[in-house]
Amino acid sequence: MNRYYRTILVLAVATLFVTLLPCAAAENDDQSIWAEGQSKRGHKRQELTDEKIETLMNWLREHNPKEAQELAELQQANPERFRAQIRKHIRRRMGGRIEPDVEGSGRRNRRGLQPPGRLGRGPARVESGRKRIAEMRERHAEYLEWLKKDYPQEAEKLAQMREKDPELCLRKMMLGLKKYRRIFEASKENPKLAEVLKEDMELGMHQRRLLRKIKAASDDKEKERLTTELQKVLNTKYDLIVRRKEIKLEILLTKLQELEKEVRQSRAKVEKCKDPQFKQENVDARLEELLGRIDNFKWD
Repeated sequence: MNRYYRTILVLAVATLFVTLLPCAAAENDDQSIWAEGQSKRGHKRQELTDEKIETLMNWLREHNPKEAQELAELQQANPERFRAQIRKHIRRRMGGRIEPDVEGSGRRNRRGLQPPGRLGRGPARVESGRKRIAEMRERHAEYLEWLKKDYPQEAEKLAQMREKDPELCLRKMMLGLKKYRRIFEASKENPKLAEVLKEDMELGMHQRRLLRKIKAASDDKEKERLTTELQKVLNTKYDLIVRRKEIKLEILLTKLQELEKEVRQSRAKVEKCKDPQFKQENVDARLEELLGRIDNFKWD
């Protein structure tokens, strides 16, 4: 595997672990409206979904079955503690602390897993690496198409950089994915939410610029003018937060309607199964199926 593809592979695995970073499961009603979607340190947080947990668990089952089994048992016994352990687990993986493994099959971190990007040898590892490269290429192509439409100037810069330094281009692309990931993902599922997130990001940058200017300003009138402009920005930002909440509520209501439909269908099936005639027909059919298997068995 040449250096260029190896770089893609390392960045692909890194992306997986960045995506699995600890995140908030739900919004706290006691929080300030301005703090929505942020951790206590002010970082953006994303929901730790069941899909992401399963992705990590699958990775663990392949690389460290013992730890995967322990976490699976904890998930059944104490779901809240399980989620906390998953978050700690991901933070340790991102720490990159490596120690030799006891079997001498390579360097591993202190929990017994090979660090991201070190796939080892063998056909299975090579095939896994090729698959990840293919997935990363597909994601990059999709991201670049979106970038050309929403941020054409940045897309042009990446295109020029790719001709001069492909590896640097990949790193810049990864940084861009981290910066625009929420907007990029929302654009595929909910364009209205993507537009709100995009405007909110631009307002956030404008807000930070104004704060720097206010702090550096020595003239009182200039400070007053900048403060008035900041107030307008905050008014608009507040309206965007409310709109984002409305969109999320619309999404929840749609999911609720789908769940209600599923519940009605399941209830109808259960009621049908309670019918004595339906039960007898199924029991008879199953009996014939089982006896048929016995009769068809060839002893000679």
